[in-house]
Amino acid sequence: MGFGAVALNLTMRNAGETLMRVTKTRANLMLLIAAIIWGAGYIFSKMATNANMQAGLINGIRGLIYAGLATSSSTKPSIR
Repeated sequence: MGFGAVALNLTMRNAGETLMRVTKTRANLMLLIAAIIWGAGYIFSKMATNANMQAGLINGIRGLIYAGLATSSSTKPSIR
């Protein structure tokens, strides 16, 4: 069993069903992508404040982006 072959089981406590199986390599990749997206938000906020945009406008734009991403999510969990 190699370093990337370790699998993590995400299970529901009540039903005991396995929701998904994620290898350690894939989990690390997902964490890296989340960190990049999170860090990009700070960079864009800094660029916007340096361009003298008002804080309310920055937060409004961020809210619209996040609302669009939340409503367009195609991977909604189904719990039976």
